[in-house]
Amino acid sequence: MARILVVDDSAFVTTQLSQILVKGGHTIAAVAVSGDDAIACLEARADQIDLVTLDITMPGTSGVDTLRHIRMHWPQMLCVVVSGIGKKETVLEVRELGAAGYIIKPLQRERVLEKISEVLAESGVVS
Repeated sequence: MARILVVDDSAFVTTQLSQILVKGGHTIAAVAVSGDDAIACLEARADQIDLVTLDITMPGTSGVDTLRHIRMHWPQMLCVVVSGIGKKETVLEVRELGAAGYIIKPLQRERVLEKISEVLAESGVVS
Protein backbone atom coordinates (compact mmCIF):
# COMPACT_ATOMS: atom_id res chain seq x y z
CA MET A 1 0.00 0.00 0.00
CA ALA A 2 1.13 3.53 -0.72
CA ARG A 3 1.89 6.61 1.35
CA ILE A 4 -0.03 9.38 -0.38
CA LEU A 5 0.11 13.18 -0.35
CA VAL A 6 -3.38 14.52 -1.13
CA VAL A 7 -3.37 18.01 -2.70
CA ASP A 8 -6.61 19.95 -3.20
CA ASP A 9 -7.88 23.36 -2.11
CA SER A 10 -11.28 21.89 -1.17
CA ALA A 11 -11.53 20.49 2.37
CA PHE A 12 -14.48 18.40 1.20
CA VAL A 13 -12.41 16.78 -1.55
CA THR A 14 -9.34 16.16 0.63
CA THR A 15 -11.55 14.53 3.27
CA GLN A 16 -13.47 12.44 0.74
CA LEU A 17 -10.34 11.36 -1.14
CA SER A 18 -8.46 10.60 2.09
CA GLN A 19 -11.33 8.42 3.35
CA ILE A 20 -11.47 6.50 0.05
CA LEU A 21 -7.71 5.93 0.05
CA VAL A 22 -7.53 4.87 3.72
CA LYS A 23 -10.43 2.44 3.28
CA GLY A 24 -8.52 1.09 0.28
CA GLY A 25 -5.56 0.32 2.53
CA HIS A 26 -3.34 3.31 1.80
CA THR A 27 -1.80 5.76 4.24
CA ILE A 28 -2.28 9.51 4.00
CA ALA A 29 1.24 10.87 4.44
CA ALA A 30 0.00 14.47 4.36
CA VAL A 31 -2.69 16.78 3.03
CA ALA A 32 -1.85 20.04 1.23
CA VAL A 33 -4.33 22.77 0.30
CA SER A 34 -2.25 24.39 -2.44
CA GLY A 35 0.57 23.74 -4.84
CA ASP A 36 2.92 25.74 -2.62
CA ASP A 37 1.96 23.61 0.40
CA ALA A 38 2.54 20.44 -1.64
CA ILE A 39 6.00 21.59 -2.70
CA ALA A 40 6.91 22.49 0.89
CA CYS A 41 5.71 19.09 2.06
CA LEU A 42 7.76 17.30 -0.60
CA GLU A 43 10.84 19.38 0.22
CA ALA A 44 10.51 18.30 3.86
CA ARG A 45 9.78 14.62 3.31
CA ALA A 46 9.57 13.37 -0.27
CA ASP A 47 11.24 10.13 0.88
CA GLN A 48 8.12 9.38 2.96
CA ILE A 49 5.69 9.78 0.05
CA ASP A 50 5.03 7.26 -2.71
CA LEU A 51 2.36 9.09 -4.68
CA VAL A 52 0.79 12.56 -4.98
CA THR A 53 -2.83 13.19 -5.92
CA LEU A 54 -3.00 16.66 -7.39
CA ASP A 55 -5.86 19.03 -8.19
CA ILE A 56 -5.41 21.29 -11.23
CA THR A 57 -7.29 24.44 -10.23
CA MET A 58 -5.99 25.90 -6.98
CA PRO A 59 -5.15 29.40 -5.76
CA GLY A 60 -1.51 30.38 -6.08
CA THR A 61 0.59 27.76 -7.81
CA SER A 62 -1.68 25.75 -10.11
CA GLY A 63 -1.67 21.98 -10.24
CA VAL A 64 -0.02 22.07 -13.67
CA ASP A 65 2.81 24.29 -12.36
CA THR A 66 3.10 22.10 -9.26
CA LEU A 67 3.39 19.04 -11.48
CA ARG A 68 6.16 20.77 -13.48
CA HIS A 69 8.01 21.51 -10.21
CA ILE A 70 7.61 17.94 -9.00
CA ARG A 71 8.95 16.57 -12.30
CA MET A 72 11.96 18.88 -12.08
CA HIS A 73 12.87 18.10 -8.46
CA TRP A 74 11.46 14.60 -7.85
CA PRO A 75 11.26 13.03 -11.33
CA GLN A 76 10.39 9.57 -10.00
CA MET A 77 7.47 10.78 -7.84
CA LEU A 78 4.18 9.26 -8.96
CA CYS A 79 1.48 11.87 -9.59
CA VAL A 80 -2.20 11.29 -10.27
CA VAL A 81 -4.24 14.32 -11.24
CA VAL A 82 -7.67 14.50 -9.59
CA SER A 83 -9.68 17.27 -11.20
CA GLY A 84 -13.11 18.46 -12.23
CA ILE A 85 -11.57 19.52 -15.54
CA GLY A 86 -11.95 16.68 -18.01
CA LYS A 87 -11.04 18.57 -21.18
CA LYS A 88 -8.95 16.50 -23.57
CA GLU A 89 -6.33 19.27 -23.84
CA THR A 90 -5.84 19.36 -20.06
CA VAL A 91 -5.57 15.58 -19.81
CA LEU A 92 -2.99 15.53 -22.62
CA GLU A 93 -1.00 18.38 -21.06
CA VAL A 94 -0.64 16.72 -17.67
CA ARG A 95 0.14 13.35 -19.27
CA GLU A 96 2.92 15.03 -21.29
CA LEU A 97 4.22 16.55 -18.06
CA GLY A 98 4.45 13.09 -16.54
CA ALA A 99 1.23 12.51 -14.64
CA ALA A 100 0.79 8.77 -14.23
CA GLY A 101 -3.00 8.99 -14.18
CA TYR A 102 -6.04 11.25 -14.29
CA ILE A 103 -9.22 10.96 -12.25
CA ILE A 104 -12.19 13.19 -13.03
CA LYS A 105 -14.38 14.50 -10.20
CA PRO A 106 -16.88 13.79 -8.77
CA LEU A 107 -14.99 11.03 -7.04
CA GLN A 108 -16.22 7.47 -7.27
CA ARG A 109 -14.60 5.09 -4.79
CA GLU A 110 -14.10 2.19 -7.21
CA ARG A 111 -12.65 4.39 -9.95
CA VAL A 112 -10.24 6.12 -7.54
CA LEU A 113 -8.94 2.87 -6.06
CA GLU A 114 -8.70 1.23 -9.48
CA LYS A 115 -6.63 4.09 -10.93
CA ILE A 116 -4.34 4.32 -7.88
CA SER A 117 -3.77 0.54 -7.94
CA GLU A 118 -3.09 0.64 -11.68
CA VAL A 119 -0.52 3.44 -11.32
CA LEU A 120 1.20 1.69 -8.41
CA ALA A 121 1.30 -1.64 -10.24
CA GLU A 122 2.70 -0.07 -13.42
CA SER A 123 5.45 1.66 -11.42
CA GLY A 124 6.38 -1.45 -9.48
CA VAL A 125 5.13 -0.11 -6.13
CA VAL A 126 3.12 -2.87 -4.44
CA SER A 127 -0.51 -1.85 -4.01
